[in-house]
Amino acid sequence: MAPAAVPLIRPHLCGDALEIDASGRAMLIGGRCADCGSETFPRVPVCASCMSESIRPQAMPREGTLYAFSVVHVAAKKWKKPIVEANMIAACS
Repeated sequence: MAPAAVPLIRPHLCGDALEIDASGRAMLIGGRCADCGSETFPRVPVCASCMSESIRPQAMPREGTLYAFSVVHVAAKKWKKPIVEANMIAACS
């Protein structure tokens, strides 16, 4: 009899916005335009600065400055509440 499959625990971010490195630390993955260097999170298919489609994945910095946040207490019944949304400016590396 084959061993039972271990369930894969998926992060709560959609798509490819999160990766787990070899040490088990989570990394946010954004995008960097290969043509103009503009950075975005989450990664977008087209650069808003120069309209290039040459967007490459890039790990986002682990530190930055929080400049706005919101806590949502009213949402669809099935959603886990409260929902916290934060916006930050990443520290330059």
